[in-house]
Amino acid sequence: MRNRKLSYRIRLQFLGFLGLALLLNGCGFQPIYGNISPKPGVQNVEDLLRSVDIEIIPNFEGQFLRNQLIDSMHNTGAAPSFQYVLKIGDINETKRDLDITKESNATIAQLRLTTTLTLVRKRDNKTILNKSLWSTTSYNILESQFTTRVSKDYARENGLKNLAQQIERQVSLALKNNAMAR
Repeated sequence: MRNRKLSYRIRLQFLGFLGLALLLNGCGFQPIYGNISPKPGVQNVEDLLRSVDIEIIPNFEGQFLRNQLIDSMHNTGAAPSFQYVLKIGDINETKRDLDITKESNATIAQLRLTTTLTLVRKRDNKTILNKSLWSTTSYNILESQFTTRVSKDYARENGLKNLAQQIERQVSLALKNNAMAR
């Protein structure tokens, strides 16, 4: 009796996964990085990402963000000629104290990083994507200034990594939609 219930449960799970796969296929779901295109000659997103020139971003945070973007978008090397230009605005940082104690000391701070991105096609200077992005992280404010500084730097670094992931995702979607529209 127990084996029957187990095999019935396995069959039911298999049918559920099969149904889910059919639903995702039927709704037009396509992976971002796949080269599944009904149009011949359409480049895959990884090749398109390699053809994006990432402009210099001012300040240390901008250098860190640009290096993260280069590592993720040009992971197999940059294209010989760039078709797109990615412009990232200044990174603005705001700090908000949270968890105030009776003595009016903050024990946790929230760090919010905001920036804008603009993706421009080089051949006709057409703006393909223009978007504002933000990332929020938090860190502990401790009695030791050194550990608080390290904690804040680590939170800032995590926020910048999150911004880099958001930028790569937004640029990937814009490039894929632009390539499919042609």
